Amino acid sequence: MGSVGFEFGTRTKHDLAQVEQPEALYVPEVDEAIARLIHHPALIVILGHRGKGKTALALRLQELLRDVAAPYAVGLPQKAARLLPSWYGLADDFDAIPNNAVISVPESHRLFHARNTQSARGRTTSNLVNLLRHRRHTLIVDVQNAAHLDRNILSEADIVLVKEPGPFQQGFERSQFKGLMDSARAAFAGVLPSRKKKAVWVSAPESGITGQLMENQLPSFWTESLSRMFEDAPVMLGTDGEKRKIQGHKVNNKTALHRKGQRTSTEEKRERARKMRAAGHSYGEIAKALGVSRSYAHKLFNEPIEPTPGDETKQFDLEDFMQKYFPNPK
Repeated sequence: MGSVGFEFGTRTKHDLAQVEQPEALYVPEVDEAIARLIHHPALIVILGHRGKGKTALALRLQELLRDVAAPYAVGLPQKAARLLPSWYGLADDFDAIPNNAVISVPESHRLFHARNTQSARGRTTSNLVNLLRHRRHTLIVDVQNAAHLDRNILSEADIVLVKEPGPFQQGFERSQFKGLMDSARAAFAGVLPSRKKKAVWVSAPESGITGQLMENQLPSFWTESLSRMFEDAPVMLGTDGEKRKIQGHKVNNKTALHRKGQRTSTEEKRERARKMRAAGHSYGEIAKALGVSRSYAHKLFNEPIEPTPGDETKQFDLEDFMQKYFPNPK
């Protein structure tokens, strides 16, 4: 009897190549649960001690909300332009940011300090907050202690996210935030040291959450340099009009050049929607995750869609080009 060319229970490389591999399904990130609590436009306050991940959390939220609106930051130093991805928008003034954006203000006490509440700058802050819904702006502010932040911001917050508080901060907070911070401290006391950087205490009353421990990931583009982007910023003392600087401190007060923020492209949305649908999500769930209507989510699967503004994935159509620029003679 001749030998058999295929042995039961084994496969050659050729055989394995012929087997269709299962398609990777959409697996939501653990911190998408936090992003889903943000009903754009909104005002989000991030509190926490130095070096505990406030900046990383703000950037991560902007990355997760990029389907909904373009990300921007205000007043970042010039070095930020090379540290942040090209789709991340930069501006030195809120009026330079278009409608429908998610705006981060790192080290927010620089622009929204509590001492400015009754000043002209405080009135400007109040106008900024009151116009968030009209301009479809979600504003993310972060500060080490709520006592340092303008009350116009704090009183209008929709969500408060707390990273690990400082060891001696208790007793120096605003009275309105005492209960929240005490709850956060108690929650962090039970978190393993190796997981404290990921932990975040969430208060989102509109979603029925008045205190819950969650986790956030780092942004996909994160580097430690982003946590020190203000290392060359000047340290000012006194009132707005004074320019006294701490002696010996390196000064570089130039901000990054304006750069337009970009939402997720149509093709990126289509790919994510396809994976979510394959994982069993409804069109309604997909629409909510992508920040689009249910009918648009359905079109992602069934109809060709024009690319989003700035999307370079649109294919060149020779027939349309000839018809537009070289029409048939009459």
